[in-house]
Amino acid sequence: MLIIIALILLIVFLCFAISMMSSSTKANRLAHEKLRLESQEADQRRRGHLGAVDAEFEQKWEIMSRYEPEVRAQVERLEPHGLSAIEELKRVYRATGDKSRITDFADQIMADIESGKLDLSRVEADSVAGGAGSTAVISNPGSGNSSPMPMLSLVFALLAVVFPLFSPVAVVIGHLALRKLGYGESEKQARYMTYIGLTVGYLIILIWVIMLLMISLG
Repeated sequence: MLIIIALILLIVFLCFAISMMSSSTKANRLAHEKLRLESQEADQRRRGHLGAVDAEFEQKWEIMSRYEPEVRAQVERLEPHGLSAIEELKRVYRATGDKSRITDFADQIMADIESGKLDLSRVEADSVAGGAGSTAVISNPGSGNSSPMPMLSLVFALLAVVFPLFSPVAVVIGHLALRKLGYGESEKQARYMTYIGLTVGYLIILIWVIMLLMISLG
């Protein structure tokens, strides 16, 4: 009779634990989805801001290279070397913001081209990469811990319901898993599985200890 009651309690506990784990998984999924959407919105705002800044600078540079004699003269000097040389001048000016040194910048670019220090193909590649913008990397929502031990503890505990010799294995693996798991939000599901495996393992061991005592005393 005692064994039947213990088995019923064990089944009730398993149902409750699985329900709690399912609720936790759903909550974690919603939290990750919310974080992903917030990250996407932040990235879109940032890219929108950078795009506006880039457009403003491009417009400013176009006006300067057309209507300001000093800037126009340096652009015309670099034209024989191709668009990459002009892009390098524009990049240096944008980094410094010092229009009074535009001639010095052009002189240095010319010297670097003639000496081979400046790789115009690299400048062009950098310019294309910069114009493409940046894309935020959103991690795939999931568990922050990839260790299989929590799942193994739960599996051996469930097997122990039919084959009790697996219960010590579930307990040992469960304790090893707890030593490796942290307390972060992403590891909550793994901790739930480990707790279930430990609890079921200990309950089955307790049931068999009681059975052995009853047999020995009976």
